Amino acid sequence: MRIFGYVSGIGCRFPRRDLAMAGSFFGGFLIFLACVPSAWANPGATSGSAYVLGADSPLTLSHDGAQQVPDISGNIAVWADSRPGGGPGNPIRIFFKDLTKNDPEEPLVQVPGNGSAMDGQFFPAISGNLVAWLEGWPAKIHYMFLGSGCPGQAGCDQILNAPGVQTVRLAVSGRRIVWTDSRNGPGQDDIYMFDLDNPSLGVQPLVTTPGDNSWPSLDGDWITWVHTENYNLGVPQIDDVY
Repeated sequence: MRIFGYVSGIGCRFPRRDLAMAGSFFGGFLIFLACVPSAWANPGATSGSAYVLGADSPLTLSHDGAQQVPDISGNIAVWADSRPGGGPGNPIRIFFKDLTKNDPEEPLVQVPGNGSAMDGQFFPAISGNLVAWLEGWPAKIHYMFLGSGCPGQAGCDQILNAPGVQTVRLAVSGRRIVWTDSRNGPGQDDIYMFDLDNPSLGVQPLVTTPGDNSWPSLDGDWITWVHTENYNLGVPQIDDVY
């Protein structure tokens, strides 16, 4: 599995992250990061500016390993990568790449934890220069602000001060981090938030209604999530988006 990218010279109006996730869900094996030209977003655009499928290029070099669960903000793409080099247990690591530069991709952390397989990093989320991810098991929320020497300096990799969390997935916007939390057991996931600008508020519950609340997406003051009533593995159920 490799990360691919496409950048149009016409101008982009459709969020690249949306198509990246579409590639993840529907492609299965190839994850695409794409910048959609204005002709797609605006059917009235002049001929000759139409999007041509297949005009993509790999963002990662050939190597042993798989890449998955990408996210993007501005020109920075992040993803989970299982290539060798993270320690004796070869844990999965989070890599990032500036799509406007020819520099090779880099890991946020060279050797997570002690480098064991249980120190793997998963489900990265990015907003601006803030990257958050899950690490280890039970998973802890880690985060880093890119720039000013990070990654590469001591103290860049920070752990969120959120005792008791049982995190499943993350989303970030600005300096806020939200996540699905399974502390109440299977089928009773809730949504929690931590605001890095207001750490004194601590962990804040956002969605704790009965049922399963998961897959949060955050943008500014708006949050959406998937709500499932009567969650039961193996039984058909109805999911609603809130």
